[in-house]
Amino acid sequence: MVLTSEHHVAAFERAGGLCRFCGKQLSRGNHGRDSGRGAHETDHSRPRAAGGTNHGRNLYSVCAPCNIRKSDSSSRSFSALMATERAARDNRRLNYNVNKVAAPTILLGGVAFAILKDAYERWTAENPYATAEEREQAFTRFFWIPLSVGVAVVIGIIVWRMARR
Repeated sequence: MVLTSEHHVAAFERAGGLCRFCGKQLSRGNHGRDSGRGAHETDHSRPRAAGGTNHGRNLYSVCAPCNIRKSDSSSRSFSALMATERAARDNRRLNYNVNKVAAPTILLGGVAFAILKDAYERWTAENPYATAEEREQAFTRFFWIPLSVGVAVVIGIIVWRMARR
């Protein structure tokens, strides 16, 4: 049985206009093309070479690059390969984002530490008769609170950058 335009439209609609494997936006007008924005093909989930049919549940729209890479492997095995590649890519992206945030944060942290240390030393010089409890409160005010806020900001930046991808 030959695939008809109804098969292609049904596969495209079922996929929601997105590639089944990579999620790329597909263009309804670029079906069967090798290149161009949104170029896609109708693919068999279970390849015909492995006994798959042209039944509607076995047909999906995929972008041309994914269909070429998939070749005659099953959708399940190709999805597993794509998930492994996606996890490795996400791990590289996370490392890149952490490194991109870490260097400026360390620099700013060093500057902030120097400023706070100077402020604490000035406070202790101005308050030579402060009790141990007052010195502990000042230390908390000058070091622990800013340190906690700084760590929270860095974590927030990393989470925000990861959510944007």
